[in-house]
Amino acid sequence: LIVKSAKESPINMRQIENLDKKQSIARKTDSLIKDGMVLFLDSSSTVCQLAPILKTKQNITVITNGINIANELSYAQNLTCFLCPGVLKHQSLSIVGEFTSAFIKNFHAELAILSCKAIQEKGVFEGDDSQGLVKKSMMENADKTILLCDTTKENAVGFFKTSDFDKLSCLISDASFSPSLQKILEEKIPKLYWRCSIIWILLYYPVFDSC
Repeated sequence: LIVKSAKESPINMRQIENLDKKQSIARKTDSLIKDGMVLFLDSSSTVCQLAPILKTKQNITVITNGINIANELSYAQNLTCFLCPGVLKHQSLSIVGEFTSAFIKNFHAELAILSCKAIQEKGVFEGDDSQGLVKKSMMENADKTILLCDTTKENAVGFFKTSDFDKLSCLISDASFSPSLQKILEEKIPKLYWRCSIIWILLYYPVFDSC
């Protein structure tokens, strides 16, 4: 169940909301993460589900504003994790603010892997401007952006626009969205993935092979 509010929900609530969907999305992301990559990861509970997958990779570098994610990766000897400085948001265990965005600009990543508070026909939204600005910084300093977004986010509320769809390289979800939104996504985003094999995507969208 997603609470219909633009406000950010506490992390302990978000960690159990639609957990099966988030885990399914994370598994579909596995094949896009290669050894030796540099990754921006936001502090979302969906992206946090990537932690077990990252522990199986070699020489990964992670830059994150999520204390929850850094904690999950704290015993992983096969990767380097940078935790952004800034202001702690207690509810979400995330770091935000001007220091955070400035720190992110010191890095260049192959992928920014992000989630969102809400997805609407006008784009991707957050319920908090400080979170949205950190995600914008990650996108601006990455070659490609992957959005991890389960279908319940279509019914959620967010007031701060993080991105238009044409700024995304790939969207991974648990199922298709409503027909009207799905049509827009198919027109704007090069790669959509919700139920087909990742091999199918790589065969038919070779531009994503570099990931």
